[in-house]
Order: sequence, then structure tokens, then C-alpha cells
Amino acid sequence: MLNFFRRIRKRLAEDNQFKRYFRYAFGEVALIMIGIFMALQLQNWNEQRKEENEFNVILEQLYNAIIYDVDKFNNQLEYMTFQIGLMDQILNHPDSIPIQYLPYTLYNAAFDNFKSYQSDAHFYANDLRSDYDNASRNELIKQITGYLNLIRTAEVNPFEINRDILTDFLL
Repeated sequence: MLNFFRRIRKRLAEDNQFKRYFRYAFGEVALIMIGIFMALQLQNWNEQRKEENEFNVILEQLYNAIIYDVDKFNNQLEYMTFQIGLMDQILNHPDSIPIQYLPYTLYNAAFDNFKSYQSDAHFYANDLRSDYDNASRNELIKQITGYLNLIRTAEVNPFEINRDILTDFLL
């Protein structure tokens, strides 16, 4: 292919046909520029596709983390409901528990199996990138950030919460 263009260029230059040679050279430069622009456009499309795939993978990981969070919170809610029922029984029937076991029973009602929780959603959300041209993506990221802020408020030291509950209960 290069030999073909080289022969055309050489023939036009030797025949002193500068006008035709100039048109040929301009066409060759235009073809090269079109090829470069097409390659750049393909590269941009490929980068956008990779970015979209990466965003979808991160969203799927976030979805799984949120499902796990909901399950953990539901379990915690069930346990707290059980604790409240236990405390109500202690309040309603204080004489049924021997006095020497009362502190231990109160302690277990307030602290037993109560664990701090750390969500994995923060880890995945750090990889989310906003896109100025994509309003729906930006809105989704805003909602995810709101969810993560809600989770951060839930990730408090549970023993502090239980100490407050126990203090209110004893006073």
C-alpha cells in the first residue's frame, strides 16, 4: 500500500504537476487525520464502556453489601425486641428473680450478644465516580451517600447505647 502511494507521489512530482500533487498530498493528510480521529473516538467509546462496566460492578457489590446490612439490622432489631421483652419481664415480676442474680440478669438483658456493626458499603462506595453528563448516575451516587451517612450514624459503640438504656432503666 505504501509503495502504491509512493509511486503516485513520485510520478506527480516528476511530471511537474504540482497542483495535482498538492491535491493528492492534501487528500493523504486528510485521510490520515480522519484515521486518527476515528481511532481516538474508538478509544473514547472503549473507555466509556469500561467505566460503565466498572460502575455496574461497584453497584452490584454495593447492592450485595446493602442486602447484608438490611439482614444484620433486622437481626439486631429482633434481638433488641427480645431484650425489651426481657426487661419488661424483669420490671413486671421483679420478685421472681433472686436478688443475688438480679445484677447478672440486668447485665445480660442489656449487653448480651450485642455487637458493633461495620458496613462494607463504605469500601465499595469509595470507588464510585460521578459523571457530569449523567444526571441519573449523580442522583444515584447522592442517594448512596445519604444511605452511607445513615449507616455511619448506626455504627456507634453499642455499649454506650446499652449503658444509657440500663441507666434509664435503673433510675
